[in-house]
Amino acid sequence: MTTEQQEEINQSQLQDLRKELTAAKKKVLSLQQKIKEAEEHIYTKCEHKWEIDRTNVGEHTEYICLKCNLSNK
Repeated sequence: MTTEQQEEINQSQLQDLRKELTAAKKKVLSLQQKIKEAEEHIYTKCEHKWEIDRTNVGEHTEYICLKCNLSNK
C-alpha cells in the first residue's frame, strides 16, 4: 500500500469520525431538550414541598423539592 493510499484511508476515517461526532452531538442536544421538557412538565404538575438545598452553596439560597427533586432556580 502506498503512502498516498494510506492518506486516503486516514482522510476517509477522519471524515467518518467527524460525521459520527456530529451525530453524537445532535443526539446529546436532543436528549437535553427532552430532559428539559420532562422537568418542566414535572415542575408544573408537582405540589412542591421545598427544602433548602444544602448541596449548593452560593450567593442565593436555593431550594429543592422533596417530592420531585427539582430546584426552584
